[in-house]
Amino acid sequence: MIRRALLLTLAMTGLAQAQPAADPPPVARMTQPAGWILDPPGSSRVAAGLGADGLFAGAPIGVDAQVWTAPSHHAVLVTTQVSTDRLPADPDAAANATLHEIRAGADAVDGAAIDRWTVVVDPAGKLHEATLTWRDPSIGTTTIVRALVFRTGGALARIAGECVIGPDGAADRAACEQALATIAPNATALEPVKVSADAPVAAEPPAEPMPAVGSGATLGSGAPPSLRDGADLPATVMVRPPAKQADRRPLYLVGGVAVLGLVFLWNRRERQRREAAERAEEARQNRRRGKADAKDDDAKDDDAKDDDDAKDDDAKDDDAKDDDAKGKERDS
Repeated sequence: MIRRALLLTLAMTGLAQAQPAADPPPVARMTQPAGWILDPPGSSRVAAGLGADGLFAGAPIGVDAQVWTAPSHHAVLVTTQVSTDRLPADPDAAANATLHEIRAGADAVDGAAIDRWTVVVDPAGKLHEATLTWRDPSIGTTTIVRALVFRTGGALARIAGECVIGPDGAADRAACEQALATIAPNATALEPVKVSADAPVAAEPPAEPMPAVGSGATLGSGAPPSLRDGADLPATVMVRPPAKQADRRPLYLVGGVAVLGLVFLWNRRERQRREAAERAEEARQNRRRGKADAKDDDAKDDDAKDDDDAKDDDAKDDDAKDDDAKGKERDS
């Protein structure tokens, strides 16, 4: 597993440093993706990382690597080869461990999602193949690996190709996978070596790292550097760090306050409406009471007038009687 923080830093800053090479050195048999650019500095870093990893424990190794960058800088193809100068003490165990190291490296990445893992064992024991597809959700990359292990000329070799596809590199995936399919050893005189479809129980670690004794291997292969610690993946894949999840708690708090405010306003409006209705009803009742009182007053005024009229009539009658009496007195 590589240091992913380093991958992100390099990928975001200096990606486009790879320069086209007029006549790149051959890497076994592989058809280069059209238009992809060789990155010599990246190739050197990958080779150095593989040399320090001590693959094929117990035997000195030679390492070769090449790094190809897609024109979009959203994908990279890494081809590597690791071969021994002599056979390890247990060639079968060493070949099996080195082939399964591909999957072990991916499993060491926190949160890795394995989409495909297959090991095809050659019944003749000549050429064994492993394929792996896995994703790293933390940086959004998809990695596709094809590795071949074989024995030839008294030595073991593992050749591999690895496509690292960035979040925006979907358009580059097909070309990279086509190149992976063309990887094959230059050697034709292959000797039998046994591997298993099952991972070894435990791989024997080397006493000390074996330095790379030079290049010259036919194909850049070995453990794909993005699957191991210590190997710096070339800065050729543009990777966007995932967006941080926003803390929504302040929003929830503001939303709650807003809801409480709305409830308060609604309650106040309802209270004002009820109070206005009560005042209107009271006013109607007052008007009704006022009209009734006015009628009573009018009735009282009418009665008083009637009384006054009656008194006036009585007074008139008295005056008439007095006049009659006076008249009679004069007559007598």
